[in-house]
Amino acid sequence: MLGCFVASLLLLRSLLPALQDRSGWLPLALALFFMPVYFAFSAGQNTGLSLLLHSGILAALTRRRDALAGALIAAGLLKPQLFLGLLPLLLIARRPKALAAFGLGAALMGVLTLSVFGSAIFAQWLGALGSPIYQTAIVEQAPKMFSWQAFWRLLLGANTFSSALGWTCAVVVVSGLSVMWRRVLTVDSDVVALCYGMTVVGSVVMVPHLFVYDLALLILPGLVIAARLRQESFVSWRALPGPQLGLRVVLPLIYVGAIFWEQAQWTRVQFLVPLLTLALLPTGRLIRPAG
Repeated sequence: MLGCFVASLLLLRSLLPALQDRSGWLPLALALFFMPVYFAFSAGQNTGLSLLLHSGILAALTRRRDALAGALIAAGLLKPQLFLGLLPLLLIARRPKALAAFGLGAALMGVLTLSVFGSAIFAQWLGALGSPIYQTAIVEQAPKMFSWQAFWRLLLGANTFSSALGWTCAVVVVSGLSVMWRRVLTVDSDVVALCYGMTVVGSVVMVPHLFVYDLALLILPGLVIAARLRQESFVSWRALPGPQLGLRVVLPLIYVGAIFWEQAQWTRVQFLVPLLTLALLPTGRLIRPAG
């Protein structure tokens, strides 16, 4: 898993020119100290692999290798809630090759699963969804979860109304992401990266049983936004006093501060859900070519 996290960071660095100078190594190194990375290790989770797949999908999309992107999404079926949301967005962005490759990849995974485990594995998987860990225990684990569903459950209790509010918020997020992806048809790879980063944020706040270790996926949008802000052609840093101080010191300090705040408050980290969702709104205005 450590190798997957490191490979993800190196892949993201190759995609983001603004992080390829000497000072760009700092946010990359700090990403490994993001507390959800530790939680992923301590819980024996495969979040590093999920991050590597997302980074690979982003690389494929920015380089117009749509078939590879679709195949990697199919590989992400090991944790479908983190990848299936990409399919309708790719349909909106008119990436038919990615969708076709996903279909073939998903069929191949199904055949391999049947050949190795037999058909009983699907019944076991469906049975696991009805097990206590996804029913009664989900309420007990709510403080350690992260989504609009967990947010409303913690605020209003586990009831039909809070569940309806959670899914309504998820629909709003999907609608916002759909508007973003409609703008990815004729713009540059930087915009595709920014749009994909916001899609990862949207996936995090929508999934109703996403635990804190999966927050490590926020490394991808964090680095994408950091790289975007470092582009002088995009932000008029020359109009600010001491632009290099802002680029090389202030942003990393904010990043470090966020890490330590999240470390201290992680049992109530789902209260960040509204803030992350609101962050999607101004980011939508950034979906345009830099320059």
